[in-house]
Amino acid sequence: MKSDIKQLQNRGYATGEETDKYRSLNDNKIIDLLKSENAVERTIGAVIAGERKIPGSLPLLCELLIIEKKLYTKIALCEAIEKSGIDSLKYLLPLAGKIGTNQHKKIDLIDFKKKSYPLPRDIVIRIIIRIGPGALPYLESVLENGTAEQKVEIVDAIGHIAFNYNDCRSKNVLLNAYNGTDDELLKWKIIRAFQAFDSDEIIMILKELMNGNNKIFRDEAERSLMQIKKRRV
Repeated sequence: MKSDIKQLQNRGYATGEETDKYRSLNDNKIIDLLKSENAVERTIGAVIAGERKIPGSLPLLCELLIIEKKLYTKIALCEAIEKSGIDSLKYLLPLAGKIGTNQHKKIDLIDFKKKSYPLPRDIVIRIIIRIGPGALPYLESVLENGTAEQKVEIVDAIGHIAFNYNDCRSKNVLLNAYNGTDDELLKWKIIRAFQAFDSDEIIMILKELMNGNNKIFRDEAERSLMQIKKRRV
């Protein structure tokens, strides 16, 4: 049992009781915890900084997210950043697609049988999704004006939010992006996002894709159409 606890601590796990011991510290001391060499202390610092929304801590939390390696500390950083809501987007959006190497790099036939919207791989996008529909205007702006790397990840956030919150305000922005790009990876991501939009124009595009030569696009279009049909019931 002691060995298991030690392993958890090595990954930055902190109990509520451990965290409570630090709650009397002032904001500056909590910021110091975020910079600690001890992963458990960094986790505690992130938890308390998120709860208090310590002024000026948000840029540091996002900066630490880039370099943090310990699982539970990284989770605590994500949750702390999420608590700042829309204010965090200023710091998160430039990091889309830049943390880790797990993002999609090419089109692929995956998650085909998933009933829910596939969970994005990018850690920044996962945080933004939890912020919810309020993030959509900012995401749309990046899709229109961001880098190719950012756009590919941002589409995941738009699709996921639209699907799970039934908020389809981004339809025209997605259509413009789809019609305005030859980037195969971006088109594939948009086809996936189309599953959240019950629109005659989008359904027509999906049906056309099912008659095309690209098998992955065909199958992804089929899945999106199936999802649209299911959501009508």
